[in-house]
Formats: sequence, structure tokens, C-alpha cells
Amino acid sequence: MSNHLKRTIIVFLTFVVIAFAILGVLYVFDFITAPDLRDYMEKIGTAAVIVALASIGISFLLSVNKQP
Repeated sequence: MSNHLKRTIIVFLTFVVIAFAILGVLYVFDFITAPDLRDYMEKIGTAAVIVALASIGISFLLSVNKQP
């Protein structure tokens, strides 16, 4: 159980890092074209929801595959 918890946390942190990298790129391009804070906040919210759902789904798949 401890190993599964560690793996879930690692997967979640990896997705958070990937999401922040994508958001950084989006923010740079957005800031160059049209700086709009509200649009940026909407993108952060959308990306956070997508990352949360993806990490939950992947951790669920890992737990299903790792059951003895």
C-alpha cells in the first residue's frame, strides 16, 4: 500500500510539473499576443481540472493493474 501511495504521488507530481510547463508556454505566447489575466486564469483552471482527472485515471489504472 505504501508503494502504491508513493507511485500515485509521483504520478500526480509529474502531471503537475507537466501542466505547469504547458501553462508556462501558453502564458508566454498569450502574453506576447494579448495579455489578458482573466483568460489566463480560465486556462489555469481548465488545465488543473484536466491534470487532476488524468492523474486520478492513471493512478486508478495502476492500482487495477497492480492488484495481486
